[in-house]
This record gives sequence, structure tokens and C-alpha cells, in this order.
Amino acid sequence: MAKIAASKKKSTKKTDQPKTVSVAEESAGQKRKVRADEETDELESENNNKKNPGDLRSKLVWVYGIKPATSEKELRDFFENCGEIVRLDKADRHAYIEFRHKKDLKAALNKNGKSLGDLKLRVEVARESLKHAATNTIFFAGFDKELDVALIRSAIHEAFSKHGEIVGDIRIPFIHSKKALKKPKGIGYLQMASIEQASKAIKHLSGKEIAGGKLRLDFSEDLKAPESKKRRRGKKSDEGSEAS
Repeated sequence: MAKIAASKKKSTKKTDQPKTVSVAEESAGQKRKVRADEETDELESENNNKKNPGDLRSKLVWVYGIKPATSEKELRDFFENCGEIVRLDKADRHAYIEFRHKKDLKAALNKNGKSLGDLKLRVEVARESLKHAATNTIFFAGFDKELDVALIRSAIHEAFSKHGEIVGDIRIPFIHSKKALKKPKGIGYLQMASIEQASKAIKHLSGKEIAGGKLRLDFSEDLKAPESKKRRRGKKSDEGSEAS
């Protein structure tokens, strides 16, 4: 009898039903996958551009992994055989080095993974060098970094406002260094009211002496970058955001 009762219990036990996924849950899952794939493709594309530079607006490399005690002379000596260095800006653990020619930049990229002292350096094309399609946002560089930031913004605003309307603030990122607090990195961004105005400003002001130096100008997507991209790029960024 006990066996019959046990058999009945087994036969009356509910079988596990397969889990059902609602249309809404499936749709949300697909969207998350698409977003993840897009961010992966975007990051891979950016990394490939850094390793295989195409059309560049400047020959600037980003060097990371430097000891704070490393001097500018040591860095110049390390990259000396790559070609002519136009400028070198060093913070505590990273530096920006601009070369005269694209072949010099490519030679510098071959230093990636090489050791300076007992540390291996990371050498990439600086994202400021990558060329963008026409937008209403302008990248600028070449001003005198020793000037007060307010004076730089004022000079930039005065020059560019003659060629259209400047929208929002003029952004000038700063170098991260305990020894150089609030020192401009040497680049900046501003946004014009239209692509036409940005094109006009670039055409008329490229190479002009403004804010103590000859400006290098190009279009930029910096101010329109997706939030996920901004978080990756600017997590540790300290940028000026005062109004012009």
C-alpha cells in the first residue's frame, strides 16, 4: 500500500513548466545587446584609429606610464630618433608630444610597450589628432598656454564671434599635475551656431595669431560625443567650464 501511495504522489507531482519570456522583456534584452555591440564597435574603431592613423589634423601622440620624476629632456631623448618634436607637454605620469611629420608620429607609435627606465610606456595617437567630418564644433590648439585662461577665452571669443554666433562655453581642458594646477593642456573646443559658420571660422582663422600663438583648427565631435563615450574619455578629466 505504501508503494502504491508513493506512486500516486509521484504521478500527481506537478511537472516544471518552461519559463516564458514576455515580448517586452525580449525586446528590452535585444536593445541592451544592440547598445552593447554598438559601444564595443565604437571602442574598437577608436582603438584601431589610434594604432593605424589615417587622415590626421595634427601629429600628436599621448604617452602614459611616465614616472613623475622623468624630465622633459629624458622624454625628448627617448623619442629623438623618431623625428622632429614640435612641442612636448608633460604632466606627472603622461605627456603629449607633437611631431613635425606623420612619418615621425608613426615611428613614435613603435615605441608603444618599450621601457623608459623600468616602466613600459603606452604610446597612442592622441584623440585630438583624429580628423572628423564637418560639424558645428571646432577644435583649436596653438595658443600660448602660459596666458591666463580668462584671457585665452576672451581672445578666442573675440576672434570667432566675428564669423558667427558662439553657442555655450569655450572649453579649455587642463593638465593633471600637482606642479601645474589649472595649466591649460594646449587645446580647446567651441561650438558655433551652424556648420556653415564653423567652416567659415576655420577657413579664415586657421594659422592666424590669436591668444599668443598661431591657431590650428579643425572640426570636432567632442561636444556631441555620446554620454557613454564621454564617461570613458572624461572620467578623470578636469576641464574649464567658465562662460566666455
